Amino acid sequence: MVEISDKLLQALRGSGIYVFLDADDVPTYIGTAKHLGSRALSPGTQHRRNLALLGASSVVLVPCESDAEARFLENYLLARLLPRANVYRSN
Repeated sequence: MVEISDKLLQALRGSGIYVFLDADDVPTYIGTAKHLGSRALSPGTQHRRNLALLGASSVVLVPCESDAEARFLENYLLARLLPRANVYRSN
């Protein structure tokens, strides 16, 4: 059984971003969550069910200090990495 430290559990209870990566470590989807652990790690979430559809083989979790920081980081990474499964809107 894997033990999860209290510090890690605390980080997963807060805001952050998650990045689904394919087998070549190329980002396929980037998203934000107010409760990072429950959004990205719960087996019942839509995002987890879509892992196979996205061609993702792993997920990277990035805890943030606030929702605003998570949104900023998500927007920055979306502009830089252009993951194929994210929806992009033109103005």
